[in-house]
Amino acid sequence: MRKKTIVILGDSTSMSVGADGVSYPYLLSKVPIWDDNTSIVNCSIPGFTSADLCAFFFDNLNIFGDSLIKQPFILFAGPNSLQYLRD
Repeated sequence: MRKKTIVILGDSTSMSVGADGVSYPYLLSKVPIWDDNTSIVNCSIPGFTSADLCAFFFDNLNIFGDSLIKQPFILFAGPNSLQYLRD
């Protein structure tokens, strides 16, 4: 059976430093809907903007292979990009 990887890509909202027991990536991994061959990898980095997430996605396609293309992944961006919006 082929291993499935679900990648979470986000900013500090997804990283949740110090909130391991209550962060949504942790809680999602504990929901009893995943096969034994499924792993959830959190690649979130505090401070990431939408542009950073896009660059990370394309720079790491070769590492994750079809996990980022043919399988679901979670992309969650918080307010870090708002600083670049102009009135």
